[in-house]
Amino acid sequence: MKFYGFLLIFTAFLSVSTLAAIIQVPGDQPDIQAGIDAALDGDTVLVADGTYTGDGNRDISFNGKAITVMSQNGAESCVIDCQGTSAEQHRGISFISNENESSVLTGFTIKNTCIENPHRGGGILIADSAPQIVSCVLVNNQAFEGGGILLLRSSPKIISCQFIGNWASEGGGIKCGSESTPIIENCDFIDNFGIIGGGIFCKYSSPNIIDCDISCNSSGFSGGGILCISSNPSIENCNIQENIANNGAEGGGIACRRNSNPTIKNCFISKNISQTGYGCGISCESYSSLIMENCLILRNQGLGGCIYCTDGAYVTMFNCSILKNSATIDTGGILCTDDSGCKIVNSIIWDNGPDWEPDQFGNADITYSDLEFFHPGLGNISINPEFKTDNPHYSFDPRLSPDSPCIDAGTDRSAPDHDLDGNVRPAGGAVDLGAYEFDGWPNTIRSYVSMPDHQLSPGDIVFVDAKIWNAGLNTLRDYPFWVILDLYGQLYFAPDFDGVNCYSQEFPPGLTQIPVLPPFIWPEGIESAEGILWYAALTNPEINEIVGEMGVFDFGWSE
Repeated sequence: MKFYGFLLIFTAFLSVSTLAAIIQVPGDQPDIQAGIDAALDGDTVLVADGTYTGDGNRDISFNGKAITVMSQNGAESCVIDCQGTSAEQHRGISFISNENESSVLTGFTIKNTCIENPHRGGGILIADSAPQIVSCVLVNNQAFEGGGILLLRSSPKIISCQFIGNWASEGGGIKCGSESTPIIENCDFIDNFGIIGGGIFCKYSSPNIIDCDISCNSSGFSGGGILCISSNPSIENCNIQENIANNGAEGGGIACRRNSNPTIKNCFISKNISQTGYGCGISCESYSSLIMENCLILRNQGLGGCIYCTDGAYVTMFNCSILKNSATIDTGGILCTDDSGCKIVNSIIWDNGPDWEPDQFGNADITYSDLEFFHPGLGNISINPEFKTDNPHYSFDPRLSPDSPCIDAGTDRSAPDHDLDGNVRPAGGAVDLGAYEFDGWPNTIRSYVSMPDHQLSPGDIVFVDAKIWNAGLNTLRDYPFWVILDLYGQLYFAPDFDGVNCYSQEFPPGLTQIPVLPPFIWPEGIESAEGILWYAALTNPEINEIVGEMGVFDFGWSE
C-alpha cells in the first residue's frame, strides 16, 4: 500500500505549522478526543505512536472542526483499538457536523469496533459531511451498515486507505448511501464480508472508485466485490479479483440492480465466483444500464454468464476482452435473458466454457468484434485471436501477437484513446480489437479506408483515403486493389465510380496510401442518411480471393 497521501498531508502540515497550533497527544492532551476538543479551526492534533484504547480514544467526534488529526508516523505505528463487543458497542470516529475537506483524518489504524442494528457505521460514520480520510487502515470492524465506513448524504475523499476483514449486513468494507458522492481512490478492499455487498455497497449513490484493489471479499448474497442498487458509480483503473457471491446469488465481482447505471473503465475483473448463481464477473438486472470500456474479464466462474443481463438490463462495451470464463450450465461468456441486451464494439469474446454453449446476446447490436460463436454484424469475425501467450505450459497473456487478426480490425467510432495498459490507440493503421492495443503494424497484409469523421454535416471538409499495408518483403505486382462505396446495396467502384474498376499499381513493402477522393466541402440540402459503407480489399491477380484483411468504414450525414 502506498501511503503517498499521508506524506502529502504531513508535508502540508510542516509548511503551515508556524501558522496554527500543534496539539500533541498525549503530550498536551491525554487522549484524542481531548485533543480535538482543545483545537481551533486550522490546528493540528498530532498523535504519537502507540495503541489508543478506552474512552476518549473511541466514539471520537470531529464536532464540525476544520482541523487535521494525524499520527506522527503512519497507520502501522498508531492504532485506535475500540475494543467493541455486542455487549459494549463502540464506533471509531464520527463526522456528523457538516465537516468539509478542511477536516482531515490521516495515518491511523482503526480496529475492533462493533455497532449493531439499528446502529450504523463501524470504523467511521460520515453523515452530511465531506472530510478527507487519508492513509488509514480499517480492520476487523463490524456494523449493521458499513463495517469499515458508512456514508450518508456525504461526499468525502477517501484516499490511500485499506479496508481489511470488516463485516456488515450491508457493505462489509464501505456502504455509500443516501445520495453520497465520495471519491474513493487508491484504496484496498481485502477479505471483507457483507450479507449483501462484500467490499463496497452503493445504494442511491454515485461514488467515484479509482485505482482500487477489490479482492477476496465475499457476500452472503449479491455483490461479492461491489453491489450497486439504484446507483451510478464510476469505477476506473481497478482490480476486482477473487471475490465470491454465495447462496445462489448473482455478481461475484460486481452486481448492478434496480436501475443502476455504472461506468466501468480500464478494469481487470478476474477469478470471481458466483457459487451457484449467474454473473460471476458482472450481473446487471432490473433495467440497469452498464457501460464498459477497456476491461479484461478473465477466468470468472459461475452457473453461467460471466456477464449476465436480465430483466430489461443493457450492457454497452467498447474494446473489452472476455476470455476463459467458465460455467456449469449456460455459456461462460455473455448471457442476456428476459428482455435484456447488449451493444458490443471492438471486443473479443473467446474460449468461454462450456464449449457447446454459445453466447446468448439477447437484443444485440454487435460490430467489429471477434466472437468464437459468430454473430452477424459489420466487421465481425470468428478467427482465433492469436494472443501473445496462450499455451497451457506458460502463463496466459491476453495481449495480441503480431499475427493476430484482431490488429487494426476495429473502428475508431467511440473507441477509447488509450488501452488497458495506457498505450495510445490506434498504434497502427486502425483501432485493434480487445482491451490491449498491439504496438505496431500486423504481420499480415491489411487494407484500410477512412474519412475524417463517421458523421458528416454541411460545411465539413471531407476526403477519402485508402491504404495498403504490405507486411512482406516483396513488392506486390498485378494485385488489384478495390475501393467500393456501398450506398444501401448500390455499389460504386473507385477510382471512376462508373462501372466496375479498381486500382492497378505496385505495392512495395510497408504502407502505401491512395487518395480516393480529394478534399471537398460537404454540401447542404442532402437528406440525412446512416449506414453508408466503404470497403477496401486487395485480391489475387485472378480476382477470386481476398488477400489479407479487408477494411471497412461506416458513415452517415445529417441535413
